[in-house]
Amino acid sequence: MSDQNKLRWQIVLIIVMALFAIWNLYTIFMKPNVLRHYGWLGISIAIIAGTFVIRKEIKKRMNQEK
Repeated sequence: MSDQNKLRWQIVLIIVMALFAIWNLYTIFMKPNVLRHYGWLGISIAIIAGTFVIRKEIKKRMNQEK
């Protein structure tokens, strides 16, 4: 898979995880005693952060190849 395709799929992953995080925030706001949503919120934020780090490394590699 080319680096351009990886970057595109990572954008899709970030959007999906952001929507999932927003849904969990809404659920936490409505039902604050449901603890599993705090865990899912943390996991989705961690995936988003990890994806940003990977994107940065791919972009750096692509710039070095130019």
